[in-house]
Amino acid sequence: MRTDQITLPAEFSDYNGLAQEAQFYGLYPLALWVERNIHRSRVEVLELRFSVQETHGFFRIFCSNNKTLEALATKISIFVEHPNLHGNFSHLPQNSNTPRPVPVQRPSHHDLVFHCGTDQLARDDFSARFVTIEPDDRKLLNSTNVLGLLVDTLLKDGFRLIGTRTVSPEEKIECYMFERSRNTQIVVLSETNRAEHLRREDTQSKLGEGKTNK
Repeated sequence: MRTDQITLPAEFSDYNGLAQEAQFYGLYPLALWVERNIHRSRVEVLELRFSVQETHGFFRIFCSNNKTLEALATKISIFVEHPNLHGNFSHLPQNSNTPRPVPVQRPSHHDLVFHCGTDQLARDDFSARFVTIEPDDRKLLNSTNVLGLLVDTLLKDGFRLIGTRTVSPEEKIECYMFERSRNTQIVVLSETNRAEHLRREDTQSKLGEGKTNK
C-alpha cells in the first residue's frame, strides 16, 4: 500500500490465495483485479505454419495474444520488385520507382499471413517478393531463409519452441509451436481506491475506539 503497486512475478499462479488475502486485508481494488484476471492464461501460445508451393513460401502465424501479432506485423515488410534488363534487382533509394513496403495481411485479430518468392507475370516478365524482418535489414527471397530469420526473431522475443509437426504431407505444410510466459505484472491501485480503503480503515478504527470507550 505504500507504493500503490503490487508486483506479481511471471511464474505466479496462486490467484485464489491472493484473492483471499486481498479480501482479508480489505484490499478491495486488488480483489476486484484478481476476480477479473483469475481465468486469464499466463502462457502465450503461438503457432507458425510454413509451406512451399512451386516458387512461393507461405507463412501463417496464429497467436493467443493480439498485441504480440500487432508488434510482429510492424516488423515484417514485403517488397515487390522487378528485375532490370540485365536480370538484376535494383535497389535505388533515390528512384521514384523504388518499391514501397507492403504490409502483411491480417485476416483476423489472431493471425497474420504473408508470402515470398517469384511470380511470372508474362513470358519474359516476372516479379519477386522479398521479406524483411526488423531489426535485420536484409531483403530475403528464399523461403527457408525467411523461416530461419522468423524463428530466430521469435526466440529472441522470449518464445521457446515446444514442438513441430507436419500438418499436410501432400501440401508440405509444416507447423512450429511456441509458447512464452507473460511478463511480470504490476497491479496499480488508484488513488481513489486507496483513499476509499483508508477511509474504511479510519471508520473501522473509530468504531473500535467507540466500543472501547464504552
